[in-house]
Formats: sequence, C-alpha cells, structure tokens
Amino acid sequence: MKLAVVIGHNARAQGAYSEALGLSEFEFNRDLFAHMARAAPGLGVTVREFLREDLGAYSREIDAVYDRVDAWGPDAILELHFNAGGGRGSEMLHAASSNRGRDLADDIQAQMVALRFADRGAKGRVGADRGGRSLHASRAVTVLAEPFFGDRESDCELVEAVGSQALAQAYLVGAAAWFRKERPDSLITPPAQEPPVIAPADMLSRAEALRQIQSILQRVMP
Repeated sequence: MKLAVVIGHNARAQGAYSEALGLSEFEFNRDLFAHMARAAPGLGVTVREFLREDLGAYSREIDAVYDRVDAWGPDAILELHFNAGGGRGSEMLHAASSNRGRDLADDIQAQMVALRFADRGAKGRVGADRGGRSLHASRAVTVLAEPFFGDRESDCELVEAVGSQALAQAYLVGAAAWFRKERPDSLITPPAQEPPVIAPADMLSRAEALRQIQSILQRVMP
C-alpha cells in the first residue's frame, strides 16, 4: 500500500499552537511522520511525506501539493493536523460524497478511539467547508486527520501518555485495515525496493539515518 502523508499548514504559517505540548501543528506532525516512516515497512505500507509551500494563496498551496501527491500515485492520502477551539477528542474528515473516504476515516478513527481519545466520529465535508479543498483536490481517497485538541489539557495529557509512536501506529494500522478491505486479494508485504521517503527539509540525525539504512539492508539482503 502506498500512503501519501501531507503535513498540514507550512513552515511559515504553522497552524494552531499547543501551549501544553509546546508545538505547532506543523512541528508536531513532522515529528509524527518520522515515527510513521520507521513503523511503516513492518506493516507493509510505503509512506511518503509531502510538505505544503506558502505560495501566497491557500488554493494555490493546496492544489500544488496535491498535484505532487497525484504524480506519486498513492492508494490513499492522509493530511495531518490537530484541532483547536475548545473541543475534545478525535475526528476524521472525508469528502462528503466519498463512501471510500468514509470507510478510511472510520478505520483510522477506530484506532484513535482504541487509544482512548473521545470519539467525534468521521465527518463528511464539501469543497467549500474548512478543509474541504484538500479532501477534493486529489483523485485518491483522502482523509484529513484531527486526532485531538491542542488546546484541551486532557487531550494533550493523553497524547503525551500514549506517545507519538502509538499515534503513528494508529494511522498506519487503520489505513492498512482499509486497504485490505479494498483489495482483499492483495498481499500487504513490506516493500523491498522503495524505503520510506522523508522530505529533505527535515532530515533525521546521522545516527538515525544509519539505523534506517541498516534496517533496509537487513530486509533486502539474504
């Protein structure tokens, strides 16, 4: 399974800021993707990170990144955010007209609920809604993830308790479960030829990079 991961917002306008976590949406989700990249091969998922660029207009920013996503040809797309505004819990947004998007949102949401985030459900959005442009920008099934509220202390305490690794695993397990139902005859096996791709703007440390290379070599060499 090929899973594109779009990091919400951009390096200049980083989205909501969580005082409790000390991180913006952009910072939090870049770190989260690094955990996804490490866990994905073991689940038979190939992930690639896509960064939005500040192009002066929101519509241009969204269209440009999803054009790059479509050129890669993923089976599904996750755009990562966290919520703000005084609520509580996890919700997954999908295109209102997409039954497949609803199924993917449900499968990922089930994993978040298993981590004990309050269940706000899967919610359909039309193009004019907040987040709607992302959900309608690609040919691939897309979910915009809002797993917790960065301004809700109890949500942030739960994030810290379960850890980013568990959140990353929840996204991947949910997406893989959806893919198995989409293509029941497909075998999801760890890819030997295409390791996870992390956007070059934020490379891992040298030591971590060497560990990833060693792990890849162990999988592909007899």
